[in-house]
Amino acid sequence: MPVLNRIGVRLLGFAIVLFLLQGCISSHYEQHPAAAEHTSRNLAGRPRLMLSITESFGTSDGSQCNLNDASAIQQQTSLALTENDVAAWEPYGARWMLDPTRYNESNMMGRLSGHCFVLSIDGKVVSSGVVLWVYTGQLTGYDTLNVIPKDGTLTLQLTRGNHRNISLLHAQALGEILGGKPPIQSK
Repeated sequence: MPVLNRIGVRLLGFAIVLFLLQGCISSHYEQHPAAAEHTSRNLAGRPRLMLSITESFGTSDGSQCNLNDASAIQQQTSLALTENDVAAWEPYGARWMLDPTRYNESNMMGRLSGHCFVLSIDGKVVSSGVVLWVYTGQLTGYDTLNVIPKDGTLTLQLTRGNHRNISLLHAQALGEILGGKPPIQSK
């Protein structure tokens, strides 16, 4: 009987510790709802960032790239990138470098520039527009995903237009998702 009493006391103590620990965790997530949401998203394993490259806009001005219908976007996607495809992040200038082992200048030349893009963050479409090489002579007032080739790697930067009054788009949201990536190294 004394052995059963000791086991019972230990089980009761373990149950109390679990109860207190559960209360602490619940209290933390009640005080910090963003942490609970972030944890649930991470547990779901779904990408937070989805960059869809869609159809080519050819010789047009890119006006058809200003999309608002997410279902049409998913049907037209020819390339989809997530935060898992990003190797490095540079907060100054909000630039993200694609993984050079999978996405480099030679294998992406025709798949990016001259196409439309749609950027979704946490399942919500936040931007759509044109993808252009940073060295292009083509001017646009649409949201522009600039593709910057350097030493065989590709770096992306999202701006409003690519001429007068250029401004970075969604830099803070991108930083929240990509901020844990290593910095882009200058060569």
